[in-house]
Amino acid sequence: MALTAATILSTGCAEDFLSTSPLTQKTDVSYYTSPSEAQEALTGCYDGLQLMSANCMGLYLAPEMSSDECLGGSGTNDGSGYPDLNQFNDNWSYNQNLFENDWKNTYKTLNRINTLITKTDQITGWKSDTEKNEVLAEAKFLRAFCYFYLVRIFGTCPLLDKPTSETVPNASYTEIYSLIFEDLKYASENGSEDASAARFGHANKWAAKALLGRAYLYFSGYYGEEPSGCSKAEATQAIDDVVSSGKFALQNPYTLWPGSAQYINSKENSDWVMAYDAASNYAYAGEANPDFIFSIRHTYLGNYNGNTESCNWIDDISIRNLDKANKANKTYGYQKGWGICTVSKYFYDSFESGDLRREASIIDCKAELGDDVTNSVVGSDVQEYTGYHIKKYLVLADKTDPTAYAVVTANPDCDFQIGNSQDYVQIRYADVLLMQSELHENTDGWNEVRKNAGLPEVSAFDKEKLFLERAHELCFEGIRYWDMLRFDGIKGNFAYAVKCFKSEDVYSGAGIKATVNYNTANLVKHKGLFPIPTNQIALSNGAVKQNDGWSSL
Repeated sequence: MALTAATILSTGCAEDFLSTSPLTQKTDVSYYTSPSEAQEALTGCYDGLQLMSANCMGLYLAPEMSSDECLGGSGTNDGSGYPDLNQFNDNWSYNQNLFENDWKNTYKTLNRINTLITKTDQITGWKSDTEKNEVLAEAKFLRAFCYFYLVRIFGTCPLLDKPTSETVPNASYTEIYSLIFEDLKYASENGSEDASAARFGHANKWAAKALLGRAYLYFSGYYGEEPSGCSKAEATQAIDDVVSSGKFALQNPYTLWPGSAQYINSKENSDWVMAYDAASNYAYAGEANPDFIFSIRHTYLGNYNGNTESCNWIDDISIRNLDKANKANKTYGYQKGWGICTVSKYFYDSFESGDLRREASIIDCKAELGDDVTNSVVGSDVQEYTGYHIKKYLVLADKTDPTAYAVVTANPDCDFQIGNSQDYVQIRYADVLLMQSELHENTDGWNEVRKNAGLPEVSAFDKEKLFLERAHELCFEGIRYWDMLRFDGIKGNFAYAVKCFKSEDVYSGAGIKATVNYNTANLVKHKGLFPIPTNQIALSNGAVKQNDGWSSL
């Protein structure tokens, strides 16, 4: 069946003569009997997020290359799919099912979540109602996360709040958001208050409140109307609660990301200093630092046999041909990748002078690697090469073995494609502060973020300037595209997004100049949405309909 996947637990036969207890399997009849089994099932739900992060286009790559931060990039022989997506050409899209993994993997994850939610009442042995409610809060946060993901990229989707084998048609966006807000309110009220490193990776009530604010801002901006399930006052209070909790804090921009820390330490010491060296001046703050409220966790244990524990897209956006340029272990310990999501020079130039985040977030290949964009070794096999690459998320080399990814020597089978252990951060405290200023229409949280970036205060609220601040603070984190869409939304014909895209000279292979022009009329026509996979529409026998941004094709 197209819309649901097998549960994480197999189901036994119903006939009496076969109804013996499996000796090597747990079933959804015999399972879900104890709190420890509920925790195991919850781990399976989080594992679903790993699957989504590792193998889906819409969580990271598509929104990055569809924003004004990045171009499509990729190799010169890789086809025009990513450049077409970046430029809003329709060549890539309709029959290629580019987002089919997004659809399938998210519904697999939702099936796990819904199964857990519906089974909690049959579990005995809870220490207290609080213990049970906290498990439910995490599961409902994850369900809201998944549906918020689906409704942004597709605009509509089937709404499943329990396991089913039925073919379910699309729900309206208002119905989907109604469940999102309901789940996030439950998680906000019943989630754990523990934001310590010991529970990092679990969704607590602060993550739920932050996501509630984000969902409200997106709905009200994109659709130009107030949602029925959450008022502005409720969203504002939720964001204020996160700030007033005192559990989170901004961090130096150079310490937030491994690549940033490794760069600045090596630059200041004129020698390669590992980001993970605690004795360095700007040691990496770690994955459980106080700015990170919720992340999709990853480890270096990925493999080519379906294990998705590693963050697979990190190698996609790392620097192509770095080994050919003999730069892999020369200066900063950057490792090679596939050259996707090259950074726009217009975006690079949009940072203010003195903004620490530009150098902490973006690799200037000429300054750092000595690579001239017009006579490039690094860009000799890259489409839409600009001379700039993402630094926040990239493959790093190991100091003792430059051919290996950093800190993964415990896994001798890993390589730069499957050994990427860096978590994908979903919610940061800096984002919460900027949302707080947006909701209150003041500069308080905004100026905290600017001070941390080494910039002077702003004196008055200005929405467009605040959104540029968000772009600089949250760049390459999969957020900017959604911000661009919600600025003035459908009713404003995405005028803000349209004006942000500027024609740009790039290089396709060393010295071969090309100009990128954006078909922003297609962005407006498609309402900023991506097409529901046609394979899934066909498998539903027409029950699932294409969204109204793509239904005319």
